Amino acid sequence: MYIGVRDNGAVLGLSNSKKLMEDIPNAIVSALGMYDAEVNLLRDGEKKYIEIVIPKSKVVLDYKGVPYIRIGTTLQTMKGDSFRQSVLSRGNFSWDAYTVDGISVDELDEERASGYSERKQQRPIYCQE
Repeated sequence: MYIGVRDNGAVLGLSNSKKLMEDIPNAIVSALGMYDAEVNLLRDGEKKYIEIVIPKSKVVLDYKGVPYIRIGTTLQTMKGDSFRQSVLSRGNFSWDAYTVDGISVDELDEERASGYSERKQQRPIYCQE
């Protein structure tokens, strides 16, 4: 993303680049919790402009508690199952890798647990590289 540049690539320049170079990284960290975004001050002759580079994230980012995903040129909110699936797939694990606090083995239904174990063994094993 460029600040101080028109959509057609023409550099307009910024009169307040010093302040923006302080404010933008702070805003990214406080709003998104991202510490790996690059904010670069660039020049085109005498005109200064800012480049913001955000690397692809392995985690779902949220803004004010709402998760978003980029689809093409649009930003969509993630809801329900799509959010859960995204979290699980980016973490390279499945829902059955989670533990539940506050439950003892005595509280588990043995019949259901053994049925799950049998079904799990029949599933194909996928290798993620």
